[in-house]
Amino acid sequence: MESAEVKPDVEVPDLTMGKLLVIKGTDVSFYIPPTGVEVVPDAEGQYIRNAATLERLEYCTLLDEDGNKRFIIGPAVVFPRPTETFVEKAESRKFKAIELNEISGLYIKVICAV
Repeated sequence: MESAEVKPDVEVPDLTMGKLLVIKGTDVSFYIPPTGVEVVPDAEGQYIRNAATLERLEYCTLLDEDGNKRFIIGPAVVFPRPTETFVEKAESRKFKAIELNEISGLYIKVICAV
């Protein structure tokens, strides 16, 4: 009699000691960590981190621990990496893009090299 091999719907992450993982809500609806895995709270002591849902003409900025910034343009659902935090202004993670047309423009001053 042949044994049927059961394959999980979701890829099993590499659980190496010291590795930080993000379990995304778009991949699974709930998560029960195996024995030996610690769920790490954020700066406010919360275990669940909310993603940002960006609509068309919206963007967000993520700041990494080493100072690098990552800009995400909508439409998108944005999950920060374990070492990233959202840049917030007036308690908002999302910012409106400036929409231009044929009769409008922007004056831009470059303040540092990219």
